[in-house]
Amino acid sequence: MTPRPHSAVRAGIRGTCTAVLAIAAAPTFAACPLSETAPISQLRADVARLASQGQRPDAISCLQREVTRHESADAQLAGDLRLELGKLLDDAGQFADAKSQLERAVRVFEQGARRAPLAEATRRLGWAEYRLGDYTSAEAHLRHALELHIATNGPTNIEVGRALNSLGVVLRDRGQYDSAERTLNDALAIATARTDHDHQDLSAVTHNNLAGLWYYRSDFRRAIESQHCHQRRHA
Repeated sequence: MTPRPHSAVRAGIRGTCTAVLAIAAAPTFAACPLSETAPISQLRADVARLASQGQRPDAISCLQREVTRHESADAQLAGDLRLELGKLLDDAGQFADAKSQLERAVRVFEQGARRAPLAEATRRLGWAEYRLGDYTSAEAHLRHALELHIATNGPTNIEVGRALNSLGVVLRDRGQYDSAERTLNDALAIATARTDHDHQDLSAVTHNNLAGLWYYRSDFRRAIESQHCHQRRHA
């Protein structure tokens, strides 16, 4: 038998290894543990419970299944499920997948003229784009989400504050420091207007983002002050 050239052997080994790695890297999804016969309201509550208990893969799998089941019969319900799926994927760090789901949810809500879920989906789409490094698209979507939230909920609603906070971060990381400062301070004004948990949480997050802004501007005293405010809110 003619000996196989060393280069060919190496190539064969590389090919085998590549195939093994491809198999190992193939994504696997958990089987949804929830019954298909449960009412959709119950299923959505159970999905939220799974996610809160740290069973995010199961929750994601269930939402993927339900989107497939309902998409042809009820596009708006499928849009709602895609929005929830996008949130979970974003929380899991799967930003490209989150973006894909949120883009499709946005299109559905635009067709249905549903302004409230459209505002949320647009804000979350902008944030996913920010996490992917697409700051231009992120800013455009967050500005649009801000307009939608103001039109839907009024200028002092916490959803407006969340949109302002996200937009402020994008502006900060684009080097637009003056605009970022104004935007984050506007978010902080909304966050500190009330003392419930959601407003306090937004206040802490916004203080933390302001600390980052002051750090970028080499104003370390103010960065430390903002960080202390963030820590006190989480004490």
